[in-house]
Amino acid sequence: MRSIVSGSAQPKFNKTDFKKLLVPVPSLDEQNRIAGKLLTIDKKIRINRQLNANLVA
Repeated sequence: MRSIVSGSAQPKFNKTDFKKLLVPVPSLDEQNRIAGKLLTIDKKIRINRQLNANLVA
């Protein structure tokens, strides 16, 4: 993205150049591994929130 940004005081980018950017996408297997790790983190967050709610109550 830095290659399409111009200006110094208020940086901006050209939408046409932005549309041409290639964004690397991980393989489906890697996406599934990432999703699995995020699911584990979400579960831990949910459990921690429940524990905190019990401590406050």
